[in-house]
Amino acid sequence: MTGAASWLSLTLLTEAFGVKGRLGHLALEPKLVREQFDQAGQASVETLFAGRKLNVVYHNSARLDYGAYRIEAVQINGKPAPFECDARSVVLPREAFSALAGHLAHRVDVMLSEL
Repeated sequence: MTGAASWLSLTLLTEAFGVKGRLGHLALEPKLVREQFDQAGQASVETLFAGRKLNVVYHNSARLDYGAYRIEAVQINGKPAPFECDARSVVLPREAFSALAGHLAHRVDVMLSEL
């Protein structure tokens, strides 16, 4: 990839999808607009965190636009995940990922609901 393409990919991951590290933990702060979700109300991105491959899937069944939703729940591989909320994001502890098998891809489902 060129430098510009690399920066675009990084910007989409960290700013639009809001997937970034925060003090060693995983922070999620999506800024996706309604048009970025598919017909099922989902938008997803793949990334690496704590040496684990993650498929982060945002669920927006109400088709809400950015600014009208918040993160209601998070699941890792179908099980409720611990997280802390602040005004705009949630933070999942690194330990929740360190305990996962390193050779598998893991699914992180993020349910969005109305503010």
